[in-house]
Amino acid sequence: MKDTCPECGGRNIHVASVVANEDWQEFLPNVGGMFNRPNLEANICADCGLYRLFVPMQHLNDIKNNYPQLGSPS
Repeated sequence: MKDTCPECGGRNIHVASVVANEDWQEFLPNVGGMFNRPNLEANICADCGLYRLFVPMQHLNDIKNNYPQLGSPS
């Protein structure tokens, strides 16, 4: 969704940083570590309200190793 909303096609996209607090492990367990919290990037479409979160590149291996791929057997 970096510059165009996949929901409505709007281009009124705003970006916010979502800073992980002490409860982040409940949201994304097995990602990062105690001293390596993943701060997420939120993209918000100001036309339709679609809200998407993006995990930083440095944590994508944690996602691949700990969560099943959509459409694959778990």
